[in-house]
Amino acid sequence: MKNLKTKIIINFLILFFLSISIVYAAIGVGFSIPGTINMGIVKPNKLYDIWEAFVINTGDEYGCYKMNVSYFQDQPEKRVPQEWIIYNPLEFCLDPNEAKLVDIDLLVNPSIRLDNGLKGNYFSFLEACTYQGFLGACAATKLYFSI
Repeated sequence: MKNLKTKIIINFLILFFLSISIVYAAIGVGFSIPGTINMGIVKPNKLYDIWEAFVINTGDEYGCYKMNVSYFQDQPEKRVPQEWIIYNPLEFCLDPNEAKLVDIDLLVNPSIRLDNGLKGNYFSFLEACTYQGFLGACAATKLYFSI
C-alpha cells in the first residue's frame, strides 16, 4: 500500500511538472541593434537611415511582433513623434527562432506641430515588441538626436 501511494505521488508530480512546461511556452523577442544610437544633428525634411535590425523570435512558439516608439515619463529631452520613425515592416509574425530584417528610418517632418518648437534635443526608445492585440515583451535601443 505504501508503494502504491508513493507511485501515485511521483506520477502526479511528473504530470504536474510536465504540464507547467507546456503552460509556460512563450514568445520571446531579440533585437540586433546597438543599445544606443546617437544621430547627432539632423535636418528637417531629410530621410536618415537609422539602422537595419533583425527582430528574432527567441521563444518556442509562433508569435507576432510590432515595432514601436516609447519614452521615459519625465524625460528632459523632447519626445520623438511616432510619425518621424519609419519601420519597414511595421508588423509581422515569426516562427520560433525565425528572424525578420526591419529597416528603421527617421524623417523629421516639420508639419507635425510640436508644443515648444522644432529645435532641441530628442530622445526615444525604438522597440520591437511581441504583439497579440496588445504590446507585450519588448527589446529596445535608445535613440538620440538634435535639431
